[in-house]
Amino acid sequence: VTSVDNNTAGGIGLGERLFPPTSGFSFSSWVCVDRFSSTGAAKAHPIRLLTIVRNVLGSNEQIICLSIAIMPADRSLLVSTTERFLSQEKACGEFETPAKKGVDSYTKFTPNEITLEKRWRHLVFVFNRSGMMKHSSCSLYIDGNFVATNKLNYICPTVNAASNQTS
Repeated sequence: VTSVDNNTAGGIGLGERLFPPTSGFSFSSWVCVDRFSSTGAAKAHPIRLLTIVRNVLGSNEQIICLSIAIMPADRSLLVSTTERFLSQEKACGEFETPAKKGVDSYTKFTPNEITLEKRWRHLVFVFNRSGMMKHSSCSLYIDGNFVATNKLNYICPTVNAASNQTS
């Protein structure tokens, strides 16, 4: 005789899960860059590791709410929680950072380990949502070693910031 628990299905539960999770989440990936651009690194395309896109209810618009990329110009890792319409993304592959300094919706990591070519690296980004009195943060681990923790606004649980943008 087999019984099935009505609250679980394959260990993931029933119904929809909230995104973003209320306490935080992590993203893990293996990355290997064969060769960084040697000519015109400033014009080189970013190496996109992750882009999370959400649909806007009641419209055909899609909003990017999280982006992680390697920037070839300075070989840094850029993490952005700036909401922007997918249709506003540059067709040529540019990856924009907010114009205002001090904006906590993006952060940059510049680890030496990412500059090495033809070497597999295990990257883990840990996104921590803090309470009202503390800043949320993003921590980076490379090959299991802690690199840094930077302030970063947590992903907004509702789609609203991009709809208020003018351009």
